Amino acid sequence: MRVPGNPTWQETSVVPVMPGLFGLEDWPHPIEAIAVFAVQAD
Repeated sequence: MRVPGNPTWQETSVVPVMPGLFGLEDWPHPIEAIAVFAVQAD
């Protein structure tokens, strides 16, 4: 993801959520851009 004031991409992770459940994640700053890759569906 890219955040305001920093032109470089920052690596982050996500927390897996089991089917039928709900999950939220947040960061202390806005996100200008996000890239998603290596997505796997079972």
